[in-house]
Amino acid sequence: MNQRTVALLIVGAVALFLIVAAVVTGLVIGGVIGAVTGRDGGLQVRTEQPQSMNELRDSYKLETGSLEVNLKDLTLPEDTTDLEASVDNGALTVVVPKGVAVSTHAEVGEGALSILGTDQNGENLDKDYESEGYTQADRRLSLDLSAGTGVISVVREE
Repeated sequence: MNQRTVALLIVGAVALFLIVAAVVTGLVIGGVIGAVTGRDGGLQVRTEQPQSMNELRDSYKLETGSLEVNLKDLTLPEDTTDLEASVDNGALTVVVPKGVAVSTHAEVGEGALSILGTDQNGENLDKDYESEGYTQADRRLSLDLSAGTGVISVVREE
């Protein structure tokens, strides 16, 4: 073999190595992106904003990511409206409308709670909150919220 043949073999081997490396890298990156953004349990960012009581569901659930249940545009009927929401890992935010009394039971395995200005963080959090005058209010919202690991926030519409 002469030097030219050896050089061509080396260049060919390097080119083949680079092509294989590029394909493997593409597959790895594609797998990571698919795992993070896939609909089957990957990281999700979701906002639910029902415009009417017909659109409001009894419960909302998300495995991993951020879930916001925004009720600011919803006119609740007289009496009590019950709502459950949970995330396994991530953030859960509920935006409650003005003029509605709120009762909340929230549980977080590890993370933080912020319910209308009352904050708590740590492990095995279990908090009950009831706004002043809840039992006498015409329109009441009863929330049952949970997160395995993450943050639960209940805020009032500005």
